[in-house]
This record gives sequence, C-alpha cells and structure tokens, in this order.
Amino acid sequence: MNIGSKVATSEVGGTQAISRAVLLLRHVGVLGEASLSELVTLTALSKPTVRRMLLALMEAGLIGQDNHSKHYHLGVETYALGQMSNERWGIHQLSIDSLRHLAQISHDTTFLNVRQGFATLCLHREEGGHPIRTHVLKPGDRLPLAAGSAGLAILSALSDAEIDIALAGNRQTIGQSYASADIDGIHERIARTRRTGWALNPGLVFAGSWGIAAAIRNPRGEPVAALTVATLESRLQPEREAELGPLLLAEVKLLESALSKREHAGRSQVSASAQTTPAPGSTRKAPAKRAAKNSSL
Repeated sequence: MNIGSKVATSEVGGTQAISRAVLLLRHVGVLGEASLSELVTLTALSKPTVRRMLLALMEAGLIGQDNHSKHYHLGVETYALGQMSNERWGIHQLSIDSLRHLAQISHDTTFLNVRQGFATLCLHREEGGHPIRTHVLKPGDRLPLAAGSAGLAILSALSDAEIDIALAGNRQTIGQSYASADIDGIHERIARTRRTGWALNPGLVFAGSWGIAAAIRNPRGEPVAALTVATLESRLQPEREAELGPLLLAEVKLLESALSKREHAGRSQVSASAQTTPAPGSTRKAPAKRAAKNSSL
C-alpha cells in the first residue's frame, strides 16, 4: 500500500469514528441516561467499540457516568455547547407563533413539550379564550413519555427499539404515579397515532382533561418536541379531533421547515466563516408564514 492509500484509509477510519461518536452522543442525549447494553443495542456496534468510544468522550467531557448506576449521561461540555447554540437553534422561541395561533383559533390551551430522556418537559403554555380551562400542566412540569398526548406523540415517532427502552425505563414510574395511563395498552395507542399522525389522550392521566398532540422532528428526523392542544372531554370528541389534528400537523410542518432552514443557514455561516471574517451581529429568520385562516373552532 502506498502513502496515498494509507492516508485515504486513515481519513475513512477517522470519519467513521466521528460518526459513531456523534451517534452515541445523540442516543445518550435523547435518553437522558443510558446503560452500556442499551447503547450497544441502539447503535448495533460491538460492546468493546462502544465502551472504547465512551471512554474517549468522557475524557473530552462530552459524556459523564453516574457513580452508582454506572449509566452514561451528557457531560458538562455538551451543556456549554448547548448554551452557545440555544439562541440560534432553540425550538421554544420558534414555536411561540404556532402556540398562539392554535390557542387563538381553538380557544383552548396549547403547550410546547420537549423530550428529556424518558420524559417530556413542558416549556410553554398559551391560554385560549374558552372560559373553562384545563390546569393540569404548567411550564416546568414533567410527564413520562407514555403519559399524556405529547409523550405519546413523541414515543410513537421513535423506532420500535427505542420505544421498548423508553417503556422499560418508565414502567415503574407510571405504575406508581400514573396507573391510569394504562401502559399495557400503549402499543394500540402508538399504532393509532402512527396512522393518524397525531396522538389523542382521552383523559388517561387526569380524568376529564383531554389532549391532542403532534410530534416535531429535527432535520435528522428525530422527535424532539410536541405541540399540544388540551381541553375538556366535551370539547374533544371525534368531530373536533378531526378538525384539530390537521391544524396541529400544519403547524408542525411550519416548525420543522423553520428548524431545517436554521440548520442549513448555520452550516452555511460556519462554512463562510472559514474563509471570511463575519460581520458583527446576525440576522434571525422567522418561521415560514402560514396561510391566513379566519375560521374559529
């Protein structure tokens, strides 16, 4: 083998190692924390390879390990990177217009929930005009992935292997605190969600409080959040579900388009900065505009 071939082989190996490291970081980030065996299953890599890469990521501060459970979690360096990228990539700010729009036309309460490991975290609540409201969820609240319409929407967008891991991780929590969520019937609800594109929670978490949600995927197709409309049982019967579902999907499409444009713009800026000195400040792009709607549900 000549020198050129050796260099080419080395470059291929380096690229593969980086891709595998990024894959591990994504899985750990999505799960919140993960065991070695879970990461082996999700990545389809050998246990020695996964262990070796985790050690390298730990040395860089990108991965940490719990002293008791020995599970892996994102390291402090990822937090620092996240803080730096939050202003550019934060889905919260992008979603405000959609949340207000949905609350305005539905007159019900809308939510943005993001995925955090085996749970969803409520980031934003927007009130509609209906005088009777649901007060079961507020910003900062967490629910297991299998509980609530947002959690079901995100769960249904995962692969079957990821679903099994999430359900195994949540079974005890749901059994103790959310028994009415009926985890044993979750696969039927997942199948329904995949058919319609949105998840329906018929008061399984809190009696009388119903919700409908659709998952938001990042540019790589991974479910990272969900938009939800929550209301009373009497206001979410089949006819109204058929009206709200497509509206949710339309807003999700706008958000996913905005996320994709932001990522593309960010990559373009990074590429340009390698050749030129960027001008101070940056221009922020708003989500794509929706078609005007005058209807009220």
